[in-house]
Amino acid sequence: MTEPGASTGCRAASATATLCLILLAGCATIATGDRGLPPAPTAKLVDVFFGTDRNLADAGLTMPRATTSSGAVAMGVVHVAVPLKHQVGEIEQPGLIAQLFGANPDDYMSVRGGEIETADEFFEKIRLAQAAGRSSSALVFVHGYNVSFADAALRTAQLAVDLHIRTVPVFYDWPSKGETAGYLADEDAVERSLPDLAQFLETFAGRSGSKDIFVIAHSMGARITTRALADLLERRPDLRARYRELIPAAPDIDAVVFKRDIAPRFAALQAPMTLYASSNDRALKASHAVHQDDRAGESGDRLVVVPGVETIDASAISTDFLGHSYFASDRRLLADIAQLIRERLRAPRRPLLQDRRIGDATYWAFPR
Repeated sequence: MTEPGASTGCRAASATATLCLILLAGCATIATGDRGLPPAPTAKLVDVFFGTDRNLADAGLTMPRATTSSGAVAMGVVHVAVPLKHQVGEIEQPGLIAQLFGANPDDYMSVRGGEIETADEFFEKIRLAQAAGRSSSALVFVHGYNVSFADAALRTAQLAVDLHIRTVPVFYDWPSKGETAGYLADEDAVERSLPDLAQFLETFAGRSGSKDIFVIAHSMGARITTRALADLLERRPDLRARYRELIPAAPDIDAVVFKRDIAPRFAALQAPMTLYASSNDRALKASHAVHQDDRAGESGDRLVVVPGVETIDASAISTDFLGHSYFASDRRLLADIAQLIRERLRAPRRPLLQDRRIGDATYWAFPR
């Protein structure tokens, strides 16, 4: 969920605000076929690739060659089951009744195993997946606060299915505690992951064969993704054409830091960035209370509009109670991201958006 800058004094005095976060976050048997035939499949498997610096013993999966501590970036693939009756924007999960009395597991999204790969194996599988999909593009997702390894895999698979774009789905998993009360611990963990993420982004661009790489960084994950990618593109200008778009979605970044230190670097690099913000994001409001500072993903009178960044106000998007995962849960927003990636349309040309102004600056918004 959130971003840098919590001072020591703020942490010491933020028990009430942290409690606010704790209260807010939450970020049938299989039928047989007729006449003895095997049942028709009711789910499909989506292969999702990953890099992680998480302790793999904590990943929640039994994977070949999994180590007890990463020490470096581990790479591999997980297999995610997606119901054939999947609803756009949903990560279907069993409710209490289904858990108690049993249900068809194919009605829900779930991780069905995975493998840790050597670097050679990993990038060979990436290239094979691209060849099979007749695509040289990749979508890399970096998750936010309170997200487990499995959560990140499910979200990446959901994005891959719902965006309807021909890209290989990849996620980078930093070691979030995956707990509502783990916000401050996640702030430390995400910062420690910065060099590992930077290494992964550089290696991925160099070895995956991907000509076009699109990066979606959610919430707290946007803190390190923006910095890692800016560092990489400044140091390796030959990779600028590979990283086609950075999309900070509900970024939990100090707004002053974003405007002063991050956005100007991408503008100088001429590296496209699209920022999605919302005034209905309760999680960022809680982060604002903890840090006592505006967040880059807030909207309303806190909306960040700066040169070199196309800011999209998604306040009109209806979403869940927390309002923090709107980037992946609403049809209109998913369609907008798909047009950005698939058709390379900048904001002025995307029909779902309306242009708005703050003084002399232009931003875009979904109409109510």
